[in-house]
Amino acid sequence: MYTYKTTECSKCGLNVHEQTADSCEICKTSLLDQQSTTKQGLNRLLTQKFKFTNSLSQTVYPPTLWRLNKAKPLFLSLLGFALLFLLFNSRKLEKSADSSKKISPPVPTTVSSYGGDAIFAPLVANGINQGLKTFIPNLDLRYGKPLNQDYSSVKAIAMLIDGELSFAYNARPLMDQEFQKAKLRSISLFQTPIAIDGIAVFSNLWTPTTKLTLEQVQKIFNGKITNWQQINRKFPNLPIRPVLINHENYKALDFDNNLSTAIKVPTYTAGLKKVINTPGAISFGSLSLVKNQQLVKIFSVSDGNSPYINPLLGSKINTIAIRNGKYPLTRRLFIITKGDNTVDQLVGTQVKQYITSPDGQKIIKKSNFVPLY
Repeated sequence: MYTYKTTECSKCGLNVHEQTADSCEICKTSLLDQQSTTKQGLNRLLTQKFKFTNSLSQTVYPPTLWRLNKAKPLFLSLLGFALLFLLFNSRKLEKSADSSKKISPPVPTTVSSYGGDAIFAPLVANGINQGLKTFIPNLDLRYGKPLNQDYSSVKAIAMLIDGELSFAYNARPLMDQEFQKAKLRSISLFQTPIAIDGIAVFSNLWTPTTKLTLEQVQKIFNGKITNWQQINRKFPNLPIRPVLINHENYKALDFDNNLSTAIKVPTYTAGLKKVINTPGAISFGSLSLVKNQQLVKIFSVSDGNSPYINPLLGSKINTIAIRNGKYPLTRRLFIITKGDNTVDQLVGTQVKQYITSPDGQKIIKKSNFVPLY
């Protein structure tokens, strides 16, 4: 074992010598009068890397540095084990989190009915029911068809309150009277937004314009503009024939569904056919239902303070404009569930969880709605 003096050689400055050295190894200056250890020398010992070769050409380290050098492999090994432990546990936690999403919901084997506005048909066509079946293996879904052929949001909510449905799709917010009716039956209603719908104003290909302001659209469906020449004097003297779908929510759009000059039809399919075959006809509806129709013209709309914006970009939904509201005709779509301490409550809760999940929102997007989550 070696000990070291830190007194510098007064001539050349070397400050590392064996305990028995009586002269400097470099310049041979006597060290007999330089045997005291100074504070300055001690500080240098702690901050400098000491390494020298003795007479046997063996590398020798000062005691402190020697211990650190010997401990390095052990330290690196411990560090490696610590990193492996953290990596293993992080993956285990991630796996646990993923698996928790796949746990079957606590729904017993049951047949559940759902209902709602016809604008939600694209969801079913694009696989929402298959996705729900995967998420809730015990669940069999069926559409609760109203006996009076009223495929409206109003009818669907009434059927939900009456116990005929487990959940319902809704193209508008719930009304106060619906909350009150449910409360009288000790039922709580919950509405969860699931998407944004772009509302397309459309006509046949012979209509003389491709642009309308929001004010003009409202006046057309409120009966204040009745001829295309009122839009532009250069247009043909052609009556405007609004086509109204019976179950559409006109109040939410501030339109008059009692317009006497309008043509009323029971379904969107009938509405499309009537618009295509009637000169001067115009209607509106969910973009998801009309975007792929080759014989209709979808108008660009301006709110008066912004450019005319079309809800389509080529053949695709103008997602950005609908999401940020620059396209002025939009609405939120909802799933309505209930709290009644029955299996319907369990079903509704799990259905809502799936539709608002990333997998559910992919189907929302595929169905030509704008996802919210």
